[in-house]
Amino acid sequence: MKYCKYRMMKSFIVQAAIFIVCAWRAAAQPRVVSLNVVATDKQGQVVTGLKAEDFQVQDDGKSQPIVMFRVNDGKHPAQAAPGPHEYTNRPPGTPMGVTVILFDLLNGSFTDREYMVITLVKALAKVESPGNVYLYLLTNDGALYPIHPMPERGAEAAAPDQNWTSQTRPLLEAAIQKVYGFRPVDDRDIGVRVITTFKVLSDLGGQLSALPGRKNVVWITNGFPVQANFGGLCRNIVVWNVTAPCTGNFVDFAPVVRYLADQLDALGVSLYPVDEWNVDGGDRMLVKETLDQFAAMTAGRSYASGGTKEAIPDALQAMHLSYTLAYQPAPKSWDGKYHKVKLTCARKGAQLQFEQGYIAIPPVDNTNRLMQVAAAGNSDLSAIGLRATVTPGAGPHTVRIQLQIDPSSLTIVQQNNRYSGQLAAVYAGLTAEGPKQLAKPATLALDWNAQQYDSVAKDGIPLTEELPTPDGVHRIRMIIVDTRSNQVGSLTVPVK
Repeated sequence: MKYCKYRMMKSFIVQAAIFIVCAWRAAAQPRVVSLNVVATDKQGQVVTGLKAEDFQVQDDGKSQPIVMFRVNDGKHPAQAAPGPHEYTNRPPGTPMGVTVILFDLLNGSFTDREYMVITLVKALAKVESPGNVYLYLLTNDGALYPIHPMPERGAEAAAPDQNWTSQTRPLLEAAIQKVYGFRPVDDRDIGVRVITTFKVLSDLGGQLSALPGRKNVVWITNGFPVQANFGGLCRNIVVWNVTAPCTGNFVDFAPVVRYLADQLDALGVSLYPVDEWNVDGGDRMLVKETLDQFAAMTAGRSYASGGTKEAIPDALQAMHLSYTLAYQPAPKSWDGKYHKVKLTCARKGAQLQFEQGYIAIPPVDNTNRLMQVAAAGNSDLSAIGLRATVTPGAGPHTVRIQLQIDPSSLTIVQQNNRYSGQLAAVYAGLTAEGPKQLAKPATLALDWNAQQYDSVAKDGIPLTEELPTPDGVHRIRMIIVDTRSNQVGSLTVPVK
């Protein structure tokens, strides 16, 4: 493994908290497009044993060599319990993948509510192991209301509750009675409802991005048309600097849908929207187009009315076994436009579910922002698995940290019989005033032959650092960023 240095990070005060800022100056890495693939046979069962050579990918009609391939098996071996002076951000019991069911009252019909509750209750009753399945309402006032919530990050991993689905109906009815009310705006102002939905989906994606494995959202909704009729009140609507243009009486939300779907996919979140409210109307094809786009760009699937009973088991099956492959478009291909992706499989009868397109936004290095968020957060992020042994250092007021980085979720590119990647590593001391720099940050330029790669795949990527422990530092947080995929892992250990 090769190591190089990058410049000293700086700190500054924002709202009385000190955040870590990394002056990132490492060489830019070629950007890759990652595809999260689910393969099923004609009976709907997952296809196992596929290899990179079984797939062929095209980007806007141009064949692309596959530079990374990974099998994502949710039935991974159980993590060993940490030993003395050892800590991990994936303690025993941490699931590799989650499925969130989002019951959408904001974009739903009051008259169909009872039907939907019954449909969802029946679908969940058939789930054999619902321990990593979670249920939320999207309320009429645009808030996420937890019914069976995800455990708080940083908390000790508890045994998954395998019985909560037996209480789905009373839990749902009690929650709906508590939160249901009139919408804060008239339904005719669809723009407010649509923007609220966009932001809730974005926030949910951000929460899920901190977790390891595949993240699925089964979104039970009446949806909204991709082209909404505003009549004489039509106007351009801007969300995240993306414009939904007004043409005549209609606002076209397609650019924002594509942008949000692209962002969710980058976070590893797949949408399984179900148009389950069964409301007739002239815009239903436009609603279907919205939901289809969300699914197609996030490696999910969309379903018509009655599809909840299929969407939940499909999402769970994808969580248990999927494939990740990547290709590296030419630099000039990052033109800011929408690119269509075609993926085929040589295995006879295999049906593929994958991202069918993406927005080729020129690469932006988000390492600074990601490190700031991780350093200032209240809990650790486990998208990248970390395990550390902490012992006294050689000198006074020092500590020795031996870190093992799990490479299984990193973007490691294979070319010319070499395996390469790039990580950024930061150590922050946590004080009552906020994070404090403890050592110069480092870039880890990963470069292995096949034998070396097999070794780190088995044992992890080692990184050892001896750090000072100044007065006021009560914990140390290690932050690792995969600069190719923007995945983040952090681990906080006590200082004695």
